[in-house]
Amino acid sequence: MFRLAEAGPMLSMTRHLFLCLEYDGTSYQGWQRQAHARTVQGEVERALREILGQPVSLRSAGRTDAGVHALGQAASCRVDTSLPLPGILHPVNRLLPDDIVIVRMEEAPPEFNVRRHAVRRHYRYRLVRRSVRPAFESRTWAHVPHRLDEVRLQEAVQCFEGTHEFAAFRASACRARRTRLTMESSRVRIEGDRVIFDFVCRSFPHHMVRVMVGTALDAARGKIALDDVRRLLRGEGGRSEAGRTAPPEGLILMGIEYAPPYQRFSTI
Repeated sequence: MFRLAEAGPMLSMTRHLFLCLEYDGTSYQGWQRQAHARTVQGEVERALREILGQPVSLRSAGRTDAGVHALGQAASCRVDTSLPLPGILHPVNRLLPDDIVIVRMEEAPPEFNVRRHAVRRHYRYRLVRRSVRPAFESRTWAHVPHRLDEVRLQEAVQCFEGTHEFAAFRASACRARRTRLTMESSRVRIEGDRVIFDFVCRSFPHHMVRVMVGTALDAARGKIALDDVRRLLRGEGGRSEAGRTAPPEGLILMGIEYAPPYQRFSTI
């Protein structure tokens, strides 16, 4: 008489997981984990830790600020588990708050670096241009009550496209070493009372998109001359001469692009 051997404990294995996430950042102090503040990274790591029974440290392709959103944030982590990916993804999503979701999860090769291997990042900034603030979309659209010169707005946004020095278009405290960047695409479209900006570049120093948008809006109101925008992009001048920093609620990290052999991890 044959007897089946009892199944032993399931052996764990070290795996490199890739995550594509989307979130409404309104309720969070940005992506990056903080000791005494609620963040997107902190919430996702908490949920993963509960399901996997081990500490989890996420690495992201971009660190969004407080109140900023994402439709294609990319992150990765190393974990010791033999659970199938659906057995991680779905339970973790059930534990996450309603305003954060892991859209997909994949196995990544050990050498894949979610930040360093990114070749493009796409940010979108959206605002409602009217005299009264929006109620229904106030969490994810910024509000501008001022009249804007649409031609000057288009011209200002077009100034950013190409290779320029962007040191004046970042947070004063930013310590990024590389500020001479090639903006592959800088566009704005106007649809009624909606104004939508799109920027594509390999990397973005802290607050860069929000400062560019604020500068373009100030140019459209006649508060900054277009020649001054071009002068700043030549590296002649500092942060105090650029426009204001646009509010965070209008900003969305749309996605990250990776080149071969990692293109399957692109979230754009």
